[in-house]
Amino acid sequence: MGVANLYVAYNFSTDDWVNFKLFGTTGMMLVFVVVQSFMLSKHIQDEE
Repeated sequence: MGVANLYVAYNFSTDDWVNFKLFGTTGMMLVFVVVQSFMLSKHIQDEE
């Protein structure tokens, strides 16, 4: 995400960068959380 942030910051306008920081990073974080949840759910063991 840091590389994407630097790319947008140096190659786009300030308004585009702010929109990316607000909506783009939020969306990427949401996708990351969902993917990690599915990956980690395979390793959760139920206690009996």
